[in-house]
Amino acid sequence: MNPTVRAQKTAYQQQMATWLNAHASLEPDALSTYRRSALATFEQLSFPLTKGEAWRYTPLNNLLAQPFTLASGTLADTHALPPVTHPRLVIIDGVFAPSLSNLSDLPPGLNITPLGEHTQRTSTDVLALDDYAHNIWAAMNAATFSDGLLIQVDAGVKIERPLEAYFVSTTQATPTLYQLKHVLELGQGAELTFLEHYSGVDEHAYWHNDVLQIDLADGAKLTHLKQQQEGTQATHFQLVDIQQWANSQYDYAGYALGGHFSRTDMRIRFSGRGARAEVAGLLLSGAKQTTDYHYRAQHDVPDCHSNSTFKAIVHGPGKAVIDGQITVAPAAQKTQAHFSNDNLLLNRQGEVDSKPQLEIYADDVKCSHGTTVGEIDPAQLFYLQSRGIELAEAYRLLCLGFAETLLSRCTLPDVHTALHQRINHLLVL
Repeated sequence: MNPTVRAQKTAYQQQMATWLNAHASLEPDALSTYRRSALATFEQLSFPLTKGEAWRYTPLNNLLAQPFTLASGTLADTHALPPVTHPRLVIIDGVFAPSLSNLSDLPPGLNITPLGEHTQRTSTDVLALDDYAHNIWAAMNAATFSDGLLIQVDAGVKIERPLEAYFVSTTQATPTLYQLKHVLELGQGAELTFLEHYSGVDEHAYWHNDVLQIDLADGAKLTHLKQQQEGTQATHFQLVDIQQWANSQYDYAGYALGGHFSRTDMRIRFSGRGARAEVAGLLLSGAKQTTDYHYRAQHDVPDCHSNSTFKAIVHGPGKAVIDGQITVAPAAQKTQAHFSNDNLLLNRQGEVDSKPQLEIYADDVKCSHGTTVGEIDPAQLFYLQSRGIELAEAYRLLCLGFAETLLSRCTLPDVHTALHQRINHLLVL
């Protein structure tokens, strides 16, 4: 570890220890013990370097050279947001804003509690999925997360309207680190559509280091949409840890369109027979952006199915990283697991790094992986131009056509339209 990185890690350790000491008397003993265990893990781990496989293509030098201050946990700003007819949770600068949220008409069986409030008055049992032993960012989050959301759907309840969590980052005096932990639990046979929406100011450097834990009971179905449109100086880290039990269904569509450096780590653990997961991710990268998706499907039991499709469009001097790994345990016979990644490289200064991996220890499975990187077909451009379409518009049309198979995975019409508009705006070639 070079001296700059070592000094930065020491600075974070000191910040975290100070934060923990200030909160120790305000939190139950069980939560304080949990946090201090996470801090001890953080102290033992090292910041990842490019020598390791998981961070080979995403150097952290710039991030670690920038000091960030832990968020104060106070709501210092308000925001005007367009009204919605569905339930919406608004989090501004890492603080839940109930006055801006739309929670007046929650359907029966949908229970929402600030995670900090829950852990204050009950226990840390909802954090049981948390696995920070080998992930320094998860350990950092566990030690000093300021708050988050506990979302629970009762067994047998099917929520008709989507639930939205809207995260807004505003201008702060210093670069700020926001850390939130969310827990989403669906009971047996429950159904929910959950939308995450991240946005922030362009002129402010900030860092989201969030963790989302999802537990799907037998027969539960979750449709999970993520719209990431962070500010141009933002860093966005999210660890999504999903545990699926028998015959559960997880449908995910993520759209990484913003941020200076964004990375989403997904891990799906199949723990019950008959579980299925459909995962789609669309990445846009330009203007010296780095956009990174790491996907892990861990098949531990028989008769489960996972299918993942990722696409990236690098439209400027940016970088897209897609790392997908499927692991099939010896007991996981009859597994079907597939990973595909297709990429458009529109700029000679751009870069795509794709690494599909299969680890199969069972003999009765159907598994595949594949990746492609290419440019737009000149013949297609010529055809559109011959019909009177200008070159820049022809590029945008072809890019949207390339992306549409994943955009169509968004089941909410308003969000689908907003994504189209955002991509049109970004693809200024």
